[in-house]
Amino acid sequence: MPSFELTPGQKDVLNARIRQRYPDFRSFHEPGLLGTQELGYKHAALAKWNARMGLSAAEALLREGKGMEVVDALKSTVALNIVNFRSWTQCFGEDEEAATEILAACVRAAQDGTGSRESLEPIFAAAARHGRRLNWDALSVTLWALNPLVFFPVKISFFRM
Repeated sequence: MPSFELTPGQKDVLNARIRQRYPDFRSFHEPGLLGTQELGYKHAALAKWNARMGLSAAEALLREGKGMEVVDALKSTVALNIVNFRSWTQCFGEDEEAATEILAACVRAAQDGTGSRESLEPIFAAAARHGRRLNWDALSVTLWALNPLVFFPVKISFFRM
């Protein structure tokens, strides 16, 4: 099982990279250029997701076994420039059963609201049962769309630099 914890050193590196790219960043209440360059279009994407589907409609479709319809809505609203188009298939597959089970686990994790390892592990277990590989880009965007107060999409390449 992958580690979900960042060490203090990793947090320091990420913080330094953010401040290098956005020197005027103070907080998410005073984001400076980060707000105009990164947050504005993400808020617009969330609004588009909520207008097209949102959590309640996604849950209803998942109860009906229509996971691919939820994946399509995610791809057309919140993928933005963050998710590689191949990641959706790698994460959720191309069949209703895999997409429905993995997305249902994502919904439960989002509703848990803690972002804890325990809430995320069922997502990895569901993906493993279907032979899917969870890519961080699609997974982080999915969780963010389902609960933006707890999750935020991250381009993992920025972390790996």
